[in-house]
Amino acid sequence: MLHHPLYRERFAENLQKEIPRLALAKDFRLCASIGGRLINVHVGYETAMRFDLEWIEHPAEPLSCLVTGRMRLNEDAGTIEVNNSLTVAGIPAEAFNYVLGTRSALEWLVDQYRFEKDDDGNVTSDPNDPANEHFIVELIERVTTVSIDTLALVRELPPDLDFTAPNEGRKRALTI
Repeated sequence: MLHHPLYRERFAENLQKEIPRLALAKDFRLCASIGGRLINVHVGYETAMRFDLEWIEHPAEPLSCLVTGRMRLNEDAGTIEVNNSLTVAGIPAEAFNYVLGTRSALEWLVDQYRFEKDDDGNVTSDPNDPANEHFIVELIERVTTVSIDTLALVRELPPDLDFTAPNEGRKRALTI
C-alpha cells in the first residue's frame, strides 16, 4: 500500500511526519500477493536480472568500471557517467519514476556510491568492491530492473483505495 499512488498522494504530509498507517484494501488478497512480490523484488535486488544497458567507453581513456569520484546522472539522456572512461546509457525514463522519498532509486545510488577522501587523505570512502570491478555498474543495471519491476507491480494494485479506518463508526465500550 505504501507504493500506491493514491496513498502517497493522500497521505503525503503524514508520511513526512508520522509512522505510516495503512488504508483498508477492498481486495486484500490481491494487495497482499502484490506486496509479497514487491518484497521479493526488493529483498532480492542483489540477484535481480541486470538491465541491458549500453557501455559507452571514452576513446582516450583505458576502460575502468571503478568509481573514482562522483558519478554523474543525466536523467534526460538516460545516462550515468561512472568515471572518465565509462558512461552507461539506455536507462529508460520510467526507471526514474520509482521514487524513494524525494528522489529516484538511481539518483539515490549515484549520490551514495561515490569515492571520497578527507582533506588530509587519511579517511577514504570507497564504494568499489575489490573482488568485482564491475560491482557498481552491475548495481546500476540491477537497480534499473528493480525500479521498472516495482512500477509494474504498483500498476497491478487496485486503482481505488478505501480510506476508512477499520474501527470507524464503531462505538467503543468503556471499561472502568
